[in-house]
Amino acid sequence: MAAIADLPDRLRAVLELVDVDGLSAIEAAAILKIRPGTARVRLHRARRLLTPAAVATLEGAS
Repeated sequence: MAAIADLPDRLRAVLELVDVDGLSAIEAAAILKIRPGTARVRLHRARRLLTPAAVATLEGAS
């Protein structure tokens, strides 16, 4: 999906781990070696930058 590819790397990494791979924010944080709160903030920011249609597609994939 082009919209995801356009996200900054640090936002895209969390989004892919949580919304594409189905991990929790805590699991994504452990993989990325960041705090869980940081992972949740990055996930929120990434979702906000995506179009509503892209978010709906990701939520349907989970």
